[in-house]
Amino acid sequence: MSLSALQAFVSSVSADGQLRQRLHAAARLDDVVDLASSHGHDFSKATLLKAHAAAIGSAPDHRL
Repeated sequence: MSLSALQAFVSSVSADGQLRQRLHAAARLDDVVDLASSHGHDFSKATLLKAHAAAIGSAPDHRL
C-alpha cells in the first residue's frame, strides 16, 4: 500500500493502451485499486486520494 506501487501502476498505464482504457472505464476508486491489484500493484484508496490531492495542489491554475 505504498506510493511506489501507485507510481509503478501509473507507469504501466502510460505504457499500455488497453490498461489505460480499462482505467478510464473505472467508475469508483475501488475499481481503480482493484485494477491495479490485478496487475500486481497494491495500494490503498487512501494512497490514491493523497497522491491525487498532492497533484491537484501543485498544479497551476490553468491546468485544473
